[in-house]
Amino acid sequence: MKKLIHLLVGFGVIVPAPISVIACGNKVEDQKETNEDVSELIKALKEETSKIISDFANSKKNKLIGLVNDNTAYNFFSRENIEKYGVNTDQKNNTAKSEMPENIKNDIVSDFNNILKISELENQLNTLATSSDKYNVILLNNKVVEDSNFDKNTIDIKYTNRNWNEEQEFDSSTDYFLSSTVIDLNVKIQYKNQEGIKESFNTNLHLSFTFTNDEVLISIVNDINSKAKSDYLNTDSNYSWLDSKMMEFNIKKDESYKMFDLFDSKKRQNIFSNIYNGEGFKNEIKTFIKNKYLKDINISLEFSENNVTVSKSTINDKMEDKKFSLFKNKTDEQSYKAINNSVFINLEENGNEINFKDYGLKNVNDKLFSLLNKNINIMNDDYKVSFNQFKEANKYTGNYEKSNSFMNGEVTINGLSLKINENYSLSINDFVISYSASIDNSENSDSNNSTMLKDTSFGNAVYFNAVKGIKSFQNVFDTRKTTIVNKNNNTEFNAPIAFSGKVRDNELEENIWDKLQSTASSYTSKMNQSLSLKRGDQINFRDKLLDEGNQSTFEFKMANYREKNESISFNAIYSDLTKQDNGFKQTTRYTGFFERTTAIQMKFNFLNLVFVYEEYNSALSDNSIFIERSTT
Repeated sequence: MKKLIHLLVGFGVIVPAPISVIACGNKVEDQKETNEDVSELIKALKEETSKIISDFANSKKNKLIGLVNDNTAYNFFSRENIEKYGVNTDQKNNTAKSEMPENIKNDIVSDFNNILKISELENQLNTLATSSDKYNVILLNNKVVEDSNFDKNTIDIKYTNRNWNEEQEFDSSTDYFLSSTVIDLNVKIQYKNQEGIKESFNTNLHLSFTFTNDEVLISIVNDINSKAKSDYLNTDSNYSWLDSKMMEFNIKKDESYKMFDLFDSKKRQNIFSNIYNGEGFKNEIKTFIKNKYLKDINISLEFSENNVTVSKSTINDKMEDKKFSLFKNKTDEQSYKAINNSVFINLEENGNEINFKDYGLKNVNDKLFSLLNKNINIMNDDYKVSFNQFKEANKYTGNYEKSNSFMNGEVTINGLSLKINENYSLSINDFVISYSASIDNSENSDSNNSTMLKDTSFGNAVYFNAVKGIKSFQNVFDTRKTTIVNKNNNTEFNAPIAFSGKVRDNELEENIWDKLQSTASSYTSKMNQSLSLKRGDQINFRDKLLDEGNQSTFEFKMANYREKNESISFNAIYSDLTKQDNGFKQTTRYTGFFERTTAIQMKFNFLNLVFVYEEYNSALSDNSIFIERSTT
């Protein structure tokens, strides 16, 4: 009998709801749904490939410098070739002596390829396909890289014979030589979209190879490439140690929760572009480099067209709730009701009056405050591990050793050049800044204790960010108190969740319910994607929820709960959930699944909540409504 059941399960055979589920003693693992959350996988692929390419480029910076007559064999790079095909910036007639033929362009490409070893980059990227099955659903032919090539049309060669140390009139007989050869590298990443159709995205690297007989300059550029990131962090600059008091953020003291907008990649890019393109940063970074590396040298700094381009901003790590808090609707009835009603009905702030450091006296939601007050130290301790690694990697010894940082990462800027003489500037390849962000850098983590939620600016921001996130969710979904009572075998129980799907403030006319998807048999991926507002036709809802809630994270997922080890999984639940006029209804149960109870995960920036609905694990819940569609 056991063998027969396992065969039926393997072929997806179902048992209609009126029939009892047959259980065997052997553990059956979750089957994997072939239709994964494709949009999330594509997003993750873009982020991971971008980081690999960025790290690769940074690791090769010092190889993009060549010394004349150092016996390195090049196909193109020689003083003779550069003076023949490049533009002499010392002359008024800035044109190359000879037009560049195709074979010379090929030699330049060959040299860049040999210097950078682009095959290493391709191998690193393609390892994403071979080292795990994470991206299998969206990859083609087990490859990540569709193509990588140097754009020969972007080749630009300039040189000067005028030494930066010369203040006198230019002497054409000088032996000084400095050149830069620019070319773009395009890396095309391929993947399959939600419809299984091949798509791709490009990453462009703007590369410059310096070829010179100036050993002093080579040493300077190498120092800037290898040391500036760490050295600048150790100056304790506001542009490396960001906090909400910076005027560029324009954040009021009692709106510090807005700092967590930095978690969102699009908002972070806009914020950083504003900060690092400001005159304050441009003046400071030029002064820093001049004093640190060019103190006794007649070289100044400039930005191309006085403009800074933030080409990339990444997060190494951030503070978040990585361990879910579990609430069972019967076993934990009292605490379950308090937090369930606060999240899924209406967040009421009529509890204890708390004197917050930055927000003053406020009535709070007691359950939410208690939960965050317990979890914030756990989140903070988890984050401090990576924060300490960040400081160690940058050999940090400054005044913010014990800052209440909540995220750290890197910003890559372009446009910075060394001005060698009035006609020639040497571009610095991808200048990288390490950053940490906090609410208030003056707060010392030594003072963190059991009251940090109310007594620190950091804790205040976390609590009110959580409030904003929940209220935004309730506004967008129009959450309601459930009215449907499920009845089965003389047992009655309410549907756990209800919402109308009509945005309360009426800023969006569409209804979320029209976009929601049923499970595919017991597989939850499509339903979870739609509940989390990640389908292409739901972006307006998701953007509104995240923007108005100052969140970067919103997950609303069906899950399976296992009592034995208190774990959750998202592949499948023990039944289907079919969208009907009055909500999501369970119509079919499936054989071969053991220890299954239906649960929901709700995740925001600093909340990771799992609600377990103990009636939904047997024939008791046949033909019952799980999520109610409220009337508008």
